[in-house]
Amino acid sequence: MRKSKKASAKIVGLTLYDLRSGGNRIKASDLDTAQCRYGLLQIEKRRPPDAVSFERWWPENPDYLRACPEMKVEEVLPDRTEFELYRAQHFEARRRTRSEREKRKREHRAKRKKLSQQLTKQRKEEASRLPPSQRRSYSVAFTKYVRLPQLKALDDGHRAEMGKLRLPRLLSYRAFMAQNAPEKSVIKAEEAVFLEVPVCRSNTNKAVVERSASARLPIQQNAEPEKEVASDIDLQLAWAAQRSGRSR
Repeated sequence: MRKSKKASAKIVGLTLYDLRSGGNRIKASDLDTAQCRYGLLQIEKRRPPDAVSFERWWPENPDYLRACPEMKVEEVLPDRTEFELYRAQHFEARRRTRSEREKRKREHRAKRKKLSQQLTKQRKEEASRLPPSQRRSYSVAFTKYVRLPQLKALDDGHRAEMGKLRLPRLLSYRAFMAQNAPEKSVIKAEEAVFLEVPVCRSNTNKAVVERSASARLPIQQNAEPEKEVASDIDLQLAWAAQRSGRSR
């Protein structure tokens, strides 16, 4: 439990640590994701009104003080030192990038101001050679087809350069450890096992028809026509005619 520095009796958060390595510890809130949060305040918010608060439950359940079983050296996960180093490198890269972005912005503002002044001077010089009645329309056309396109091209180039200076988002402790997991815990492609699963179809009626059709016996397309068998009436008539012939 993390207690307040001002009021030592007040619990303000949780700290997870390894009993075998006291320096290997993190705040529970560092494991937060967009879907779930593990900080003490967030846990208390999800607590039902009739449930015992964590502050009361913790001293009464000292099971966490039990000795940890011995583990092999290769099974021990890396401590928080790697993550702290990653955070320090990330913030240093962010500081350098911020400084470079400010430098690029100042250079862009100076270039844009210089180009704008040059185009304004060019417009005035060219408009002064025209009759007074054509100067206004010429200035409007110059701004639309010369001044604005050049300034837009300069802004687009600056925006593309600034986009290259973007840094990736700082990973959480869980995401960082997942990316830097030991290689032995990752399943190789050649060791993967694929299980056969039934194919799911979006059309349920079609799937039912296909299953019922597959259960039927195959139909012979070139089957010979069945021979006609005499009906019972024909057999009785023939038998009666045969008896009448014998009696004569």
